[in-house]
Amino acid sequence: MSEHRAAGGWNELLVTALLVASLAVVVELADRHPVRVDLTEEGAETLDPDTLASLAMLEAAGSEARITAFSAQARDPGAALHDRELRDRLALLEQASPRVRVRFVDFDRDRVTAEQLGVSRYGGAVVEIGDQRVDLTDRDLFHYRTGATGREPSFIGEAALAAAIRRLISPDRRTLVLLSGHGETPIFDRGLGELHGLADRAEEQGWTVRTVDLLRDAGPGRAPVVPSDAAAVVAIGPRAPLAPSEVQALRSFLGDGGGVGWFVEPRGELPSFLVELGVGLEDGIAMDPATQIPHLDRPLLRYGRHPITEVLGEQDLTTVAAGAAGLSTTPTDGVEVSTLLQTGPRGWLERGTEQPPTWTEGEDEPGPVLVGVALGVISPHPAARPGRRGRVVVVGDVDLLRDELIAGAPGNATFVTNTLRWLMGTETPMTRVGRPRRVRTLTLDEHQLDVVRLWLVGGMPLLAALVGVVVSRTRRTR
Repeated sequence: MSEHRAAGGWNELLVTALLVASLAVVVELADRHPVRVDLTEEGAETLDPDTLASLAMLEAAGSEARITAFSAQARDPGAALHDRELRDRLALLEQASPRVRVRFVDFDRDRVTAEQLGVSRYGGAVVEIGDQRVDLTDRDLFHYRTGATGREPSFIGEAALAAAIRRLISPDRRTLVLLSGHGETPIFDRGLGELHGLADRAEEQGWTVRTVDLLRDAGPGRAPVVPSDAAAVVAIGPRAPLAPSEVQALRSFLGDGGGVGWFVEPRGELPSFLVELGVGLEDGIAMDPATQIPHLDRPLLRYGRHPITEVLGEQDLTTVAAGAAGLSTTPTDGVEVSTLLQTGPRGWLERGTEQPPTWTEGEDEPGPVLVGVALGVISPHPAARPGRRGRVVVVGDVDLLRDELIAGAPGNATFVTNTLRWLMGTETPMTRVGRPRRVRTLTLDEHQLDVVRLWLVGGMPLLAALVGVVVSRTRRTR
């Protein structure tokens, strides 16, 4: 009996040793070859396609990005959550690209590093490529809301980090010119109808945004010209016609391979150079049975085939307009026309005044109704830059640019950003911008984390020991 017990004991010891050795091998393999699996409902722990595109640009340029992030103030109640979120996001970037190097610095304990980089505040980050750098503040990386335990941080800085990488790869910041002087909707307005979301999208791309009044800025006795550093010119809801000299300036800019975006409301007016390219503005408002409930005048638009809309169709992202005008196109020599946005075949152009709007035979125009169009213009000027053609986007709506629809419609931010990219002539691939909302995450405070650690370090081994004791006693009683 004693020999049997001794053999059983040696067998249990051997099995335990093999189990410990197996766990050690698994831990070592996991450390050398880490794999992340995103089990969140809407991909909260997966990098945005826009960020992956920036990392691809970094790889193509053969550069290395160094990111130095600094901790939050230790006495802040949300410091632990802040630092953990920041570490996790930076780890995602480092894992996604071998050309990203990340360093996390405790601001209170390592003031030397902070002084060397000229950083004087908690919670920020410095992105460096070569001898160039971009400084990001805590407000660029986190949004705070008041919760039960005080200020609760939420990470929003992925787009800012991606934009910093793009800006450093292409240090010559491209300029987006917004027309003014004709009643356009201002992008930096502080009242109702703000376009802060549009400004944020431009900043994320690393562009300089400048408002220009062509007539006023030309000076006395001089013809208006588009600024020489402009990559694209965009007009947002002009209410008055352009002067002939302004039209000529835009026509010349387009002929030299520039990009022009025109967002117009119903009963608005298109400049003559767009009419010459075959674009017309229809009388009426675009309607469709498929709408963003409860708004009857917000059709869920469909996409044509174009680089701007390709990713929107692939990922089934919906773009919504509000009270949009219908457009028409006429074949014109030297102009390639592509549909961007339109209603479904059951849509119509509402020309009546009845409420709610309904299709009326003989009064309304049957669909599909064209709402957005892209034009590729072959320049007739022999002095135009070779290999480049003018780019034009005309959209019969301004509301799809406003904050409400940028934030509230899944595809609007992507459509607007990719439209501006195409007009600017950027080589960055057209990708989805941002991620769907309503991301559900599990957040634990420091006390809850201590409970989890105590259970993993002490509770589970004690449970295993207890099971072992029960098994041993059961065998002895046999």
